[in-house]
Amino acid sequence: MATGIEAVVNFFDAAEWNYELDEEDQKLWSGMNGKNGNWKFFVAASDENEMCLAIAILPQKCPEERRQACAELLTRINCGLVMGCFEMDMEDGRVHFRTACPYPNGQLEDYVIKNVVGCNIWVMDRYFAAIMEVIYGGASPKAVMAKLEAAGGEKRSEPREHNRFMSN
Repeated sequence: MATGIEAVVNFFDAAEWNYELDEEDQKLWSGMNGKNGNWKFFVAASDENEMCLAIAILPQKCPEERRQACAELLTRINCGLVMGCFEMDMEDGRVHFRTACPYPNGQLEDYVIKNVVGCNIWVMDRYFAAIMEVIYGGASPKAVMAKLEAAGGEKRSEPREHNRFMSN
């Protein structure tokens, strides 16, 4: 029976997805070229904690003078999310999106990995441009959310498949 991280590696191998394995930290690192930006993410799976975790990391840190506005935007986004959440380190401005799902020890199934990683990719891509607009464009979080909702219909729209990985 494969360990959690071995199950993740097997899943990524089957999807023919490029990655680097950090054996010391038991994390699989990869990248995403989304419709709205590019970023790195990692997936970790711990049989000890019985948790599969994916974290997508915004490539730029939020400047100190825009952290309050960014925190407001992330809170507005999080309010409508069913799975996962955006977080920002208020000290250094690092923004990331976290998704996770528990699994029974030694029984990490492909559908759990697909859902954790797929949701992570989709949500980061959906909100990537909005976050950048608030951070670097000086836009109002409320205005950016209104624009997003008007352009894309409901805030909780159905995910679109970005690539073959999510459709496997």
